[in-house]
Amino acid sequence: MGILEENLNIIHLDLSSNDITYRGAEVIFIKLLNQHSIISLDLSSKEGINRNRLSHEGVVLLEKVLKENLLLEYLYLSGNSIKNEGLKSILIGLAENKTLNTLHLANNEITYQGIKFFSRNNFF
Repeated sequence: MGILEENLNIIHLDLSSNDITYRGAEVIFIKLLNQHSIISLDLSSKEGINRNRLSHEGVVLLEKVLKENLLLEYLYLSGNSIKNEGLKSILIGLAENKTLNTLHLANNEITYQGIKFFSRNNFF
């Protein structure tokens, strides 16, 4: 992960389908706290290929990244088993982030109860 510390000009980071678990996600998000130029982040899972499994535990630090990175416009997290708990962390981070315009959360086991978090956070 030295590249994220040395190069502070990364605009797009694609780590989709790399068999990343919540522990790997924590390391990535810690490194991204100092990376303020990133505009697009892809941690999604492609069907049948080394699925990332961030889970709700893996997106806890993403909340802080979303609060601090004011340039992030695109976030792809499809197929990571984030569930309702992870969605809640993401939405808390987005409450302070006014730049994100694309959020992909397909195939994350988010139920109707999780969808209600959107209205509670004034996203609609």
